[in-house]
Amino acid sequence: MELPFLWEFQQHRLHDLTKTHGKDKKSSSLNKQNVNCNNMIINEGDSAGQGSAGEDMINGMANEDDGTGQWLENGKDKDSNNINENIVNFCKNKNTEVVIVAEGEPQTGSLTVKKEIFGCETMDEIGANCQPLDNNSPNWISCDNSEISNDVFCQELSEDLFDIEVLDDQNNPILEFVGSQQGTTIHNLEPGTYIVNEIKHHSSEDQLGQSEPDQIQCNNQQNFPEGGKLIKQNPMIDYRICFEYEDEQGNDCTTNTITAGETKTCIVKNYISTALLFEFPYPCNFYGLK
Repeated sequence: MELPFLWEFQQHRLHDLTKTHGKDKKSSSLNKQNVNCNNMIINEGDSAGQGSAGEDMINGMANEDDGTGQWLENGKDKDSNNINENIVNFCKNKNTEVVIVAEGEPQTGSLTVKKEIFGCETMDEIGANCQPLDNNSPNWISCDNSEISNDVFCQELSEDLFDIEVLDDQNNPILEFVGSQQGTTIHNLEPGTYIVNEIKHHSSEDQLGQSEPDQIQCNNQQNFPEGGKLIKQNPMIDYRICFEYEDEQGNDCTTNTITAGETKTCIVKNYISTALLFEFPYPCNFYGLK
């Protein structure tokens, strides 16, 4: 018959072993491993299941060392308590899963956020008109492509004009940074959900700003989830910018679920919907003259 006090003793002892000898979260990663008592063959006649398949399985998990010899040594902790014996006795008296903590794979993940900018072939020296293209059009061209990379509207729209933030699932800020082609990586993220957001400021001067007409154009006419205005000061260029968030597989990455040991990449893609260069005096062809 199962003795309740023995069950409680074994439960607390296992907790003490892992708490005492497991490493602090700040100094090392921890890995939870499950021992399923249902799958262990323990001979009642053996002392603590010695020689059993259950003990062999536990030995494979328990003979761990933290590299300094401070945790487990030959399946025993340095307080002379045999963790194998504790687990086997625990399984003998309660048919359940035992969770032990062992040094192993990282328990945090990382998120890299990159920036890409796109234009189209209908850009000339004073204006750009890409608004006939929706977000699925194959006619968008990367501003890194030599076909348009020398165009003034690509050259003047650098990635670091855009501010990006990453939030947790409660909208608490994790990190704010400027956009870059190579990306910014946030390390040591606890497993959970993280939101990528390109910031739209109240002012559009040399930064992406809020603009309801541009938002409506990007939403309704070009099928982009977001839109805004950016007015470059020198030289003065008025941009309408549509944008979206995509991972490397083409899926929306506004919201990202990160698991332990996982690395994810989200790309904030900006599209030049329209742009107008203000020069004084305006070039002759602005007036239709050659």
